[in-house]
Amino acid sequence: MQNVSGSAGQRKGKFRQNQAGAAAGGRILRDRTFWFADFEITRIQQQLSNSILDVPPADVRSGDFSARAPAITIYDPAARIAGPAGTVISQPFPGNRIPAGRINPASKAITDLVPLPNFGPASGSNRNFFRQRPNQFRGDRGDLRIDHRLTNNNNLFARYSLWNQRQPIPGGFEGFIDGGSRRIDFSRNAALGDTHIFSPTVVNELRFGFTRHQGSDVGDAPNGVAFAQANRLALFPFPDLGFPSISFNFSGAPSGSQQFSSWGGGSSNYNIENTFQVSDNLNITRGNHTLKVGADFRRYQYNVLKGLPFYGNIIFGSTYTSSTDRNGSGSPLADMLLGLPSFYEGTQMLDWGRHRWIYSGL
Repeated sequence: MQNVSGSAGQRKGKFRQNQAGAAAGGRILRDRTFWFADFEITRIQQQLSNSILDVPPADVRSGDFSARAPAITIYDPAARIAGPAGTVISQPFPGNRIPAGRINPASKAITDLVPLPNFGPASGSNRNFFRQRPNQFRGDRGDLRIDHRLTNNNNLFARYSLWNQRQPIPGGFEGFIDGGSRRIDFSRNAALGDTHIFSPTVVNELRFGFTRHQGSDVGDAPNGVAFAQANRLALFPFPDLGFPSISFNFSGAPSGSQQFSSWGGGSSNYNIENTFQVSDNLNITRGNHTLKVGADFRRYQYNVLKGLPFYGNIIFGSTYTSSTDRNGSGSPLADMLLGLPSFYEGTQMLDWGRHRWIYSGL
């Protein structure tokens, strides 16, 4: 694996792992009720180096592309006219600068969230931002069981177990603009049981069980909803609202080379499963023969919400600030500052998928 920290001239990140656990049990009521519990925690802290990213330098964020000419020349969309052979031509912005009054307020507010370059040449437009990302894995697991003797022929038990894992997947920046997420793996299990001895040869076992499992990715994008609404940025009308991804593709299409690294997003993928079970078994022994009869009933629930890009993607290209008679003209960032996206995409499910199964057997 490439040591990005080393190649960026940064200090190697720290790594620390701690594990602790305990178990105990005892009597609640003499010769009748007993308990047992155990718990274990795992904590892993480390600094992970991110890829070296491309962020806009300070001058172009304000719409000043004068230092980028002639490699980047931006044209005024308001000056567009029809050219020969179906082309669309325009005039460059004076001085290769977007007037301050033309910059979209929402675009400016979003751009201000992105950190300035901190790596490489001061005027560089690519490979100019590096960050060591903090990452902490959290794991917790535990069990609690209680056994109770009602009579010499009747015993009860109850058990509850949990298992939680949380693994951050941070992006390149701070906050919801980084496009990060969290991977969670939560499990719960509860069981009740009753064992009744009718006679030395007839024993009945009744069980109730419930299991819940959530293995999901939870994006940071919902943390940006209030910001988006305050700055009048339209959000995709999905069940789970979140700040969309913003891409700077020269083509203005979902694929192709980028002018700068993407902002925002942070896809989620929700998967929640519930299982309910009731079973009863009767064991009958007659001489050398054992007869076992019973019933089993299970109900499954599976709830899912997914999509990619989950919170949608707004793509800016070298579209509106270009002129078709000048190859390579325009800039995706300039289109973004003017509030002129080229393409929207969003594939989140319009509602939760709710799957249900029932199983029974004798």
